[in-house]
Amino acid sequence: MTVPAPTRSPNLVVALLDACVLFPVTLRDALLRAAEADLFRPLWSADILDELERHLIADARASPASVDRLFRAMRQAFPDAVVTGYRHLTNQLQNHPKDRHVLAAAIVGNANVVVTRNVKDFRDEAVVPSKVGVQTPDAVLCRLLDGSAATMLGIVRDQAATFNRPAFDVDDVIDSLARSAPVFADRVRVLFS
Repeated sequence: MTVPAPTRSPNLVVALLDACVLFPVTLRDALLRAAEADLFRPLWSADILDELERHLIADARASPASVDRLFRAMRQAFPDAVVTGYRHLTNQLQNHPKDRHVLAAAIVGNANVVVTRNVKDFRDEAVVPSKVGVQTPDAVLCRLLDGSAATMLGIVRDQAATFNRPAFDVDDVIDSLARSAPVFADRVRVLFS
C-alpha cells in the first residue's frame, strides 16, 4: 500500500538544508521534526546527501547501513525534498566554489533560505542576485521558536523521550543543540525552567 505524501501548505518557508546542518544528529532531528510539523518545507540534493554520507561514515558516526536507513526515512517523510537539475548553474555562481552546488540547488528548488553553518561561504554579493537568504541553524530555530513555541518545545521534549542510545533527558537535548544553536538552546532552557 502506498502512503500519500503529506499535503504541505504552499505558504511555508522553503529551506535548503546544507550537509553541515544535517550532520549533528540532534540538530538534524530537531530540524526534520520541525519540518514534519509543517513549520517549514525542507530541501536537499543528492550532492548534499553524498557529502553527509561521506562525513557520517568517515567520522564513524554511522555505518553505511544506518546511513541508508536514515536516507530512506528522509525520503519517505519528505518525498518532494530532493532537488535535481541544478548542476548547470554552479559555474555561474559567485559564492565559495565548494558550496556552489548548495546555492544552485536552492535556486532551482525555489528555496527562500539556505540553512548552513558555513554562512561565510555565501557572501551577500554572491547570494543577493539569487534572492535566496542564508541563515544559520540557530537563527532558523529561533525563528521557529518565535512562531511556534509550543511545537518547538514539544519537539525538544519528544527528542528526549525518543533518544535512548544513550538515554537523553531534556537538558541533554538542549546541551547537544547548544553546540550548533546556542541562542536557541539558551532560550529553550529558560522556557523549560
